[in-house]
Amino acid sequence: MPASADYDRALLNPQSSFDDPDLRSGQVALDQNSAPLVWSGSFANVYLLECGARHIAVRCFLREAADRQLRYVALSNELATLNLPFIARFIYLRNGIRVNNQWYPILKMEWVNGQLLDEFVAGNLDKPERFRVLADKYLEMSQAMRQAAIAHGDLNPSNIFVANRNLKLVDYDGMYVKSLTGKDGCESGLKHYQHPMRVRSHFGPYLDNFSDWVIYITLVAYAVDPSLWSRAGVLKEFPLFQSSDFTNPAQSQTFQVIRNHPSEELRILAAYVEKLLA
Repeated sequence: MPASADYDRALLNPQSSFDDPDLRSGQVALDQNSAPLVWSGSFANVYLLECGARHIAVRCFLREAADRQLRYVALSNELATLNLPFIARFIYLRNGIRVNNQWYPILKMEWVNGQLLDEFVAGNLDKPERFRVLADKYLEMSQAMRQAAIAHGDLNPSNIFVANRNLKLVDYDGMYVKSLTGKDGCESGLKHYQHPMRVRSHFGPYLDNFSDWVIYITLVAYAVDPSLWSRAGVLKEFPLFQSSDFTNPAQSQTFQVIRNHPSEELRILAAYVEKLLA
């Protein structure tokens, strides 16, 4: 796959780099150094194309995956029938972008205007009632995904946007839908949100169960007590817990704080997460 710098150069010339008419007519958003604005992840770079009044996200892959087309076609077909409001619309384009005279696949995606979940939490610690509303919305979303028998596979704050006080999921590389039954997962998810025993062979509608508990208790915790943000030893990539809390909950500072918290609700939720780990 092309390097990030190769993608950057291609995005500066959309008329010659894209076959899709929408993307050909667009202009990539630039940073203060006149280089393409890019959001980099482990598996892909995401760029913003301004196509008149429309904003489109272009996801350019950084790693090879033999069955990527099969997976994304399956996802696109099933998610289109479900029409879930928290899923960003996308199209997989096999010949999506031309880099150094060779075509590579991309995702053409709905641009999500909002804040990443951890940024939202950090910016609203003085308004804890917002976290309670968000926790309820998260519960509704997780229930809808269970009912649809789908799973995201890598739920973490980098893949969850808060947009107009609603939630929106992005990054579907590890997603499960019914037509992918029998395949292995292609990733294990960010470890600070995953059960420590999860491996790639785990792949089914149950994938998000543990992550859902972790994110739900995090939102409830900050709704009940925003001071936990500093007391639990928080870092950006894990707003409440980190993976070591899951591998050794008996010695976890965060679990200890919550076990002794005045809120019965928090104590019950934490006890359930510890039970899942046991």
